[in-house]
Amino acid sequence: MRQILRLAVLIVGLVLTLTACSPSADRPYEGVEVIPVMLEEAPAEVRAVVEENRARFFQRSLVIGDSTYIVAGYGEKPTAGYSVEFGEALRRDDRVRVVVIYSAPAPGLAVAQVLTYPVTIARLDGRFDVSFEVQGDID
Repeated sequence: MRQILRLAVLIVGLVLTLTACSPSADRPYEGVEVIPVMLEEAPAEVRAVVEENRARFFQRSLVIGDSTYIVAGYGEKPTAGYSVEFGEALRRDDRVRVVVIYSAPAPGLAVAQVLTYPVTIARLDGRFDVSFEVQGDID
């Protein structure tokens, strides 16, 4: 009987310890400031990513120094009126989830018939592992 009691106490203690030490699954996300960056002001590594990927749909993050740069592009588009922007950025520990919103021109809207390459760049203060949540008009 004593051995069963010890075993039960050990199991309960182990369960409580593992529950208290679980990863941050119960910890809420917190907002992270998304700081817009102009292409001309972006580090060379970021400008290179834009140039290499501008003709295709993409999202990318780069850690440079103590900052994380996020870049998203819509690819080559046949007209003006397309846009890409960052929405909410939420952090949990060293991970950040960033919403990327893609918008196409409204049907019937008069737009210039010119090739465009919509892209957006931003910086997050800190070094993060970034995932992207894509929303909007994706063709």
